[in-house]
Amino acid sequence: MIASVFLCTGCGAASSGTGRQADINIVAEDINTVRGNEKLPPLIIDPFLNRTAGDRAAAAVSADGELSEETPLPRIIKSGCYARFALSHGATGANVKKAVKNLIADPLGISKITHSAVTHMGIGIAKKRGERIVILDLARVMEPINPAEAHAEIVSMAARKRDLNNVPQLKMDENLDMAARGMAQRFMAREETSDRLIEKAQAAIESKKFALGRVTISFQVADDLSSVIVPERTSDPALAFIGVGVAQGNHPDHETGSIAVTLFLAEPQTAHAATRKITDLPPAKAVPLGKSQSRGTILEQAWLATLVGKHASAARLFEKAYRTSKKPILLYEAARAHARNDKLDKSLKLMRKYAKLAEGEDLASAKEKIRLLEAGKSIFAQSQAAVMSHEARRFFVMGQRLFAQGEWEGAIDAFQQAFTYAKHPDILYNIGLAHLKAGRLGTAMDFFAEYQRVVPEAQNVDQAKQLFGIGVELYRVGQFEAASKRFAMAYSFLPIPDLVYNLALCYRAMGRKAEAVKLLREFLDSGPSESDATDAREMIKEISP
Repeated sequence: MIASVFLCTGCGAASSGTGRQADINIVAEDINTVRGNEKLPPLIIDPFLNRTAGDRAAAAVSADGELSEETPLPRIIKSGCYARFALSHGATGANVKKAVKNLIADPLGISKITHSAVTHMGIGIAKKRGERIVILDLARVMEPINPAEAHAEIVSMAARKRDLNNVPQLKMDENLDMAARGMAQRFMAREETSDRLIEKAQAAIESKKFALGRVTISFQVADDLSSVIVPERTSDPALAFIGVGVAQGNHPDHETGSIAVTLFLAEPQTAHAATRKITDLPPAKAVPLGKSQSRGTILEQAWLATLVGKHASAARLFEKAYRTSKKPILLYEAARAHARNDKLDKSLKLMRKYAKLAEGEDLASAKEKIRLLEAGKSIFAQSQAAVMSHEARRFFVMGQRLFAQGEWEGAIDAFQQAFTYAKHPDILYNIGLAHLKAGRLGTAMDFFAEYQRVVPEAQNVDQAKQLFGIGVELYRVGQFEAASKRFAMAYSFLPIPDLVYNLALCYRAMGRKAEAVKLLREFLDSGPSESDATDAREMIKEISP
């Protein structure tokens, strides 16, 4: 059976070792015939691989036909090819036909030609003392994306997310679009880190004074277009404009041929535009008051009422909780709820009552608030940082309680509210985990990615535990590749054998048995307990060919 041959025009013309097109056709036809006999798809000739194979053939001439063993992937990636797996092999013969025959007769050569992971090939041919040298570069290559089509697809994905949430569609803003494209391209050109590029983009938006309100920048790097996740914040009804940037490249920190995607999302210009913080998350979704009243303890209901801005109800509930428990802190919270509702007289009355029960620093704080209330001033104005810290802790605790009860939506709202007061990365992690528990994997991954973007330098036990937790949850929902990446990152921070074992489980689940066996043997070399060692040996027997 003769398999079809795919050729690219102008392939490898720059290389002195490329050879004539007729000779390339002979090699390609023979190679794809072998693959066809093995029921494998034909290999596509790639111009980058033609160039790298031609260069290696020319180098072999200079080395008197000697071909050193090498790992071809770095060489091929350096050429600009989007290769994720690569093999290389060569042979000599009196002519091209005989050189290919010798290559196919070589057990190592035939194993590479029939490797199911490769999708493309490059052919290099050179002449040396009457003989022909034929070099094959074989690789699994990611096809280049069409930037315009990729841009349109991301915009369409955002539109579908808006449709699902029954909110008006976003309008394309030319300035945002230009900024987003530039940022994605500069990242793939390795000009600067994503964090630095985001900072510069924010500064540029501010300095140019676009007629827009708050702008949120979302950045991600996906293995391919199908892996791109449109962030949950895109469905925020407060947003009105969008800009999208897409760029593909060989960035050293990501898979070759990965795609950088930047979304610039903006609100209409409003009174708060002058003081907006570009990277703020959108406001927490409102929990219907009727639902919050029927959920949890009186104290939890009070905090949920605070969350949705029902401060009169919150004050009533805090006072009710105080009458039950007699805890002075609840009088303090009731006074603050009245102050939020602009009922300064009621707030002053309760704050005085609280001061009679407080001691030490709490008493000093109460006296200062009484002084402010007596002067008709806000009790939240004197130390904004302290207030934000206190509020963040309150909402974070409420989120933890709701999470423990399986109330995922309420937990998400509480954690988001906590994040508005304190931009702590652990809160992003908890939001992602709650979304994962609620069955929204895409949204969870968005928050996990943001968490890891905020703490890329984390090299301590706590951060390793966080990454381990993400990996465990992803494994439980069948996202084995995503889980393996988290376990690998956790291992780089905390190199413990258990993470090697977990990586092996991921690879086994993905069908990558050889890699799983290698990791399991590495795990056995670490000296695990007898029961763990037995499990590892049993797994090796199970998945070994």
